Amino acid sequence: MSANGRLVGFSLILLLIILMAGYIRLGGLSPVQTELVQIDNYYLLGRSFEGRYKSDTVRNYFNEKQVHVQDGIVEEHPVIIYDKEPTGNRGISKIFVGIN
Repeated sequence: MSANGRLVGFSLILLLIILMAGYIRLGGLSPVQTELVQIDNYYLLGRSFEGRYKSDTVRNYFNEKQVHVQDGIVEEHPVIIYDKEPTGNRGISKIFVGIN
């Protein structure tokens, strides 16, 4: 193996070690933490969407809620809530767009 080949191999190994150290340092191996929180008197008003995310329906729903906020109809902020993917329906999204 030539000196250039060894240098390239060493550089790639060093780069891989640096990337893995950064990934671990930023919490890449930590599990994602989720929790369900019960809150009384907290209502969401909006629309639900289920289907392929490529459609503009979700964007239209969100823009509709932004117009309500800008016009002063409501004083809260628009929110988007993503549900888990339905089992066996890859590519199908369940999304709620509303105002909290």
